[in-house]
Amino acid sequence: MNKKLKTIIIIINVIMLFVAGYWLYRDKELEPLTVVLSQGATILILFFENSITKKFEAGNLLDSELEVENKDEVKMNDITKSKVKIK
Repeated sequence: MNKKLKTIIIIINVIMLFVAGYWLYRDKELEPLTVVLSQGATILILFFENSITKKFEAGNLLDSELEVENKDEVKMNDITKSKVKIK
């Protein structure tokens, strides 16, 4: 993800987290608690995005052959001598 965009999203989520925290402090209801938990989880995912995507990213594919239907755009690094079919 673009660093500037990621920074803007993190700032928006932190602001929403503080607003929801104040809302939870004021009302003590379930809805603001849900918002606080979801914003906290979103911020954690944004901070650890690179390590999460590296675990699910395809590495070097040896013996590659790429077949793409429907003129889709494919961005894969280091594809060599493997069969990949995208429908």
